[in-house]
Amino acid sequence: MRYAMVIDTLKCVGCSDCVVACQTENNVPIGYCRDWVTESVSGTYPTLELELKSERCNHCSTAPCVRCCPTGASHIV
Repeated sequence: MRYAMVIDTLKCVGCSDCVVACQTENNVPIGYCRDWVTESVSGTYPTLELELKSERCNHCSTAPCVRCCPTGASHIV
């Protein structure tokens, strides 16, 4: 039984490999996503911070988004 997906925000680099893997593996139509990566910039120059948020649908038991992550940021728990 799986309970959740966890994304380590310190490891995620925002590459969107997870998004492409999900679309390809699940035949998601172009223009739609089951998972996504958003970027948020805060602060003022020269002290800016970039925050990446990776959100998942939690539908797959053998999730392609977890298998393809190049940094190992995604986990099923």
